[in-house]
Amino acid sequence: MKHLVPLIVVGVHRDITTTQYPQVPEHEIPILQAIHGDTNVYPGEPNGENTALDADDEYERLTRKYNEDAVRDAYGVTARGDIRRAVLNASVGQVENENTGIVLEGPDSKPKSVKTGAPASDTAGQEAAGKPGAQWTKAQLLEYASAHDIDVDEDATKAQILEAIKAAVPA
Repeated sequence: MKHLVPLIVVGVHRDITTTQYPQVPEHEIPILQAIHGDTNVYPGEPNGENTALDADDEYERLTRKYNEDAVRDAYGVTARGDIRRAVLNASVGQVENENTGIVLEGPDSKPKSVKTGAPASDTAGQEAAGKPGAQWTKAQLLEYASAHDIDVDEDATKAQILEAIKAAVPA
């Protein structure tokens, strides 16, 4: 059984020219603050989307995504239990279908969003293979470009960013 946990768009100021806007559950914000500093992380409001998380496996997912030191810096020696409680406290419901919510598995995963309670779409083509496509949000495209060292202007349109990614990454 997985818990539906609301996602929040968070501004992460990485350097003088780069601010990213990942969607994360609220319990990931302290980890981002531990990595980037309190003054460089700007939590927003819940965006109306949820992700399905297993409270018992969330600590492992976060240590794969950020590394164990970052998780312990944020949560201390009681990280495993604190994170489990945070997922349970934030839960707005439960689902059995693993294709519900936003898929957040590890540092290289790219989320596919859905609205609350609706099954995640299993889109064909590039999106299903984890490659950027028209279904991705501008924030997801910017995050992908940054993670793959692709230089794009944050003020560019979604189409321009996707075009730059496609030009830099072979099919």
